Amino acid sequence: MFAELLVAVALTSNPYLDEARGLLESMQYAQARAKLEYARKVTTSTRDEKREVFALLARAWAAEGKLDQAEATFAELLVEDPSAPPPRDAPKIREAFRRAKEKLYPLDFVSLTQSPAPVGRVALQLKDPWGVVEQVALLESTDQQTFTARPLELGEDRTAAAALTPPAPGEPTRWYAEARGNKKVLASLGTAAQPFVFAIGEGSVVTEGRRTRVVPWLVAAFAVAAAAAGAALMVAGWSDSDAAGRLAASGGSNGEIRRLDSRARTEVTVGWAGAGTALALGVTAAVLFVAW
Repeated sequence: MFAELLVAVALTSNPYLDEARGLLESMQYAQARAKLEYARKVTTSTRDEKREVFALLARAWAAEGKLDQAEATFAELLVEDPSAPPPRDAPKIREAFRRAKEKLYPLDFVSLTQSPAPVGRVALQLKDPWGVVEQVALLESTDQQTFTARPLELGEDRTAAAALTPPAPGEPTRWYAEARGNKKVLASLGTAAQPFVFAIGEGSVVTEGRRTRVVPWLVAAFAVAAAAAGAALMVAGWSDSDAAGRLAASGGSNGEIRRLDSRARTEVTVGWAGAGTALALGVTAAVLFVAW
């Protein structure tokens, strides 16, 4: 139960985002931006939380009449996340989002690229900022004559992966991929005339090979780093909490007491998130060591 609580905190906690919402509601825009800058650096944020951070930051700039800054904020989001939806804010904020998007991506922009994948598999990354793609298809040929199309399922991160049809020795599998919409090809990776080739030699078999253990070790290293950072933050939080208590007992400044107490709560909360992240990464590393 304790382990599950740690993981839940790690996956959902972004205390700076919570504070920024409150500051925006009370029209403390400069303070809200400061919290949102911290919120952007929280590595455990979900995709929706990251989108909200940028939307709130743009709203804070717009509230002060700085629409160029709001537009630049949206541009930063859209470079990393082209499929981010437009905000449901005032017209001027929606307009800043639209301007940022149009400057980055022409209205007919679609991109299909290949990502690293094990031997015998293909991985694709789609950029479709205007949502015009209806299907991504993998087209294969094992007879050097006809290509057969196979639709691929896209994940929320706009990626797709599939195993290629195993080729016979001396008879390669040729393939290419297309992003389709409005009854036409919007982007392609290879073509029927210039396809990619997947082949094996005589007497050999298709295999993914033995993968390096670098990835499990990297995950384990991140787990150790997250645990150390979490522990350090919790110790700092407890220290600040003790300092606030001593200051209150000695009749110290109420403002300083509140500052120490607020910092302590934030440090402990983020520390727990670090501990939860370390636990999740540790479990992942253990699984990878077994499976790799």
